[in-house]
Amino acid sequence: DLLSKHPEVFYMSRTAKSLQVHWQLMKQYYLLEDQTVQKREIRQLEELHRWQVLVDSITGMSSPDFDTQTLAVSRGRMVRYLMRSREITLGRATKDNQIDVDLSLEGPAWKISRKQGVIKLKNNGDFFIANEGRRALYIDGRPVLPGSKWKLNHNSVVEISGLR
Repeated sequence: DLLSKHPEVFYMSRTAKSLQVHWQLMKQYYLLEDQTVQKREIRQLEELHRWQVLVDSITGMSSPDFDTQTLAVSRGRMVRYLMRSREITLGRATKDNQIDVDLSLEGPAWKISRKQGVIKLKNNGDFFIANEGRRALYIDGRPVLPGSKWKLNHNSVVEISGLR
């Protein structure tokens, strides 16, 4: 009904199901007008410039992926991280534990270790991820057990506790 009443607002290819999924995602990340955003989340968004994280889905703004300092780009549903050093840590940031890529910005991350993994750029140009967390992570559907390493390919899908 909403789609038929407002054809000037919605793309022709939109379906009721796609709108429901979009609404559920917005609700999950507290982006609806009638929801209150916790102070912690606001503080995290204000500090994003420290990690060179771009929140395109929230701001609607996008910038080019690569510049002269960017070595690689990692993308999630909500966050895009520009890798600008040869080694980055990923996991769940806390007051006492600062990391490069805070996966709690991407969604529910309570099962992700504080230091889940490290991505390194080798001299030959290959990227490797080392699993330093307590749970397995998945690269393109293949499990990488704690203490193991795996080579990342272009467009590899990394899944950690349900977050991709």
